[in-house]
Formats: sequence, C-alpha cells, structure tokens
Amino acid sequence: TWNELVRLIYRASPKDEWNTLYEGHLDDGAVALIGDGPKKNTVYLLETITGKYAALSYLDLKTGKITPIFRPARTDVSAYYVDGENSLYAVRYDDHYPQYHYPNPKHLGAQIHQVARKRFKNMNVTLTSFARDNSRVIVHVEGDNDPGQYWWFDVKTTRMQKLFNRYPRLDNYVFAQRNPIEFPARDDVRISGYLTIPSGLMPPKKPLVVLIKGGPETTNNWGFDWRSQLFASFGFAVLEINHRGALGFGTSFTKAGFGEWGNMILDDIATGVRWVKKNASAVSSDVCIVGNRFGGYAALMSVIERPGVFNCAVSIDNYESDLYANWNRLQRRGSQERDEQRKVGLDPDINGLKDAS
Repeated sequence: TWNELVRLIYRASPKDEWNTLYEGHLDDGAVALIGDGPKKNTVYLLETITGKYAALSYLDLKTGKITPIFRPARTDVSAYYVDGENSLYAVRYDDHYPQYHYPNPKHLGAQIHQVARKRFKNMNVTLTSFARDNSRVIVHVEGDNDPGQYWWFDVKTTRMQKLFNRYPRLDNYVFAQRNPIEFPARDDVRISGYLTIPSGLMPPKKPLVVLIKGGPETTNNWGFDWRSQLFASFGFAVLEINHRGALGFGTSFTKAGFGEWGNMILDDIATGVRWVKKNASAVSSDVCIVGNRFGGYAALMSVIERPGVFNCAVSIDNYESDLYANWNRLQRRGSQERDEQRKVGLDPDINGLKDAS
C-alpha cells in the first residue's frame, strides 16, 4: 500500500468470509503462499511473522493459526521446491553451504533429491523439472568450481544419464574453490561471506579483489559465481561479503542496513578485508574494491571513508553516489522509489546524507 503496510487476508472456501491473518509494516513481517499443507484445510507458508528467521509453516484455514514446521537456527528458509503435481517436497536454507529440510522424507521428490545428493557429493543439486506423472526428472548439479551439469533421472529404474554441461565452452578450464568465511563486525554482528583463492598460480601471495554486488539486499550464496572465477583466473583472490542489509539472515539483519549505506555497511566491508589479511596467508596487502550499482557506490565511498584499506576502486553502473540529491529525487516518485528511500534512510538526517555522499 501507499504507506508500506501489508495485509494478508484469507478464507477457507468461496462461501466463507474473508479473515485478516496479518497486518503490519512490510519490513516487520512477510508471508509467501506455497500450496496445500500437510493436513486437510491447511496451506504451507514461508513466513517471518512468528520468529526471527523465515520459516516453513502451515496455516490452518479454519482457525487462522500459523504453526512453524522448520526454522533454521541462523538463516532464513530461502527457497522451496515442488514436484510435477505442485506438492512440496523440500525447502532450502543457506548457512555457508546449501542445506535442505524435507517436511515429509517419504515424499517421492524428497527421496529423489536425497538420492541425487548422495550421487553428487559436495555439489548443489536441484530438481529443475518433473514429468507430469513424476516418472522422470531433470536434475541440475552445480559446485563452487563447477559451472553446472544437467542430468536425466528415471524414477522407476533410478538410472541417471548426463544430458549436457551448462557452459560447454568452459569444459577445459579449472576453477577455484569459494571457501565460506565468518567474522564479527565492529559491533559483534555476525558477518559471513566467501573467499576465493586461485591455486597453482604465481605469485604465492595474491592481490585481493573485494567484490560488492548490487542491492544492497543481494546475498552471496555458495555455488558457481562467474565474477569471482573471472578474477581468480587472472590470479586475484576474491572476497565477497554478506554485509548487513543483505537478505537471508533474518529481518533484523536486513533492517540493520537501512540508513547505513555510508556507515556500518562500509565498516562491515573494511572489517572483512582486515580479517582476510590477518587470517589468509595467501593474500597480499594489495586490495581493490569492485562493485556495480550499490556496489559501485560502496566502492567509491570505501576509498573515501575508509582510507588506507584499499589501493583502488572500480565503480560499474554506479547507483547515484550523491545520496542527498538522490533522496530529493525519491521524494517526488512512486512506491518503488519509496522502497529505495527506506533503505537509504527512512527519515533521513540531511546532514548525514550529505556526509555519506
């Protein structure tokens, strides 16, 4: 709505009256409908109404009660998966690596997924499509140093046959591993990310590229990342950071980035660089920060606000670095721009915006 309020209404049948399940600010709670639930007159939801992190829950259409089924300890449920009949078989959460929870381990989709994960250890497995009768499945397999493969799975015989590689022109390349890292921010907030260090390349100490993507909600998850691999192929170590404001680590973590574009987010990035210099012996003291969109803004402001940490900055397709001028523009625009304004700063201190510009 115009004032960023969300209202979720439901009814058990077309003959019933509408009931309000949830009403509040869009920053304080979110609900996504998945489909038929585990019991009669229930539906599955992904929601942040009942806890700190997004959970798989079900809604009782008769009572209006939301019951959590699975909530990760440190991250949100990030995705859900259904079979050819639109029946839920798994949810994913990313705590360093992709991990999965099966609401019903006996579900055919859950069984197929577990068989495929055992077949492809240390890889991320996604069942991309099912035949309508669930007799055949297309499986996508990807690793941090594997761009991806597609396989055909026959459910009756459990036979798997490779179809093709996702990027066949890269078949002869050797890619680096993206290793998960974790460190405390200046205020002890838990920050995670990934460090990619090319192997077998000279010199023994690699210059570091800090790669900041657009957003700032964008989350770095484990898997093949072409940007990191591009820099690694030229001998650079690459650091990716899930700074505050990123999605996937609870509502509070995302909201902690609002109004902190030129302050604590930059501090999270600089703290990550210092952590890598202290803990990664293969990384040299030469550091360049590279980013696009919000990352371009962060790159420019980091060399200004955190002197001595970076040797250079590259800004690509930069979000407007003058936040004060940008805030004036947002005041004259619609809901998408107001959402942007909320992340830059809900009730901005004009002098603060000027200082961060």
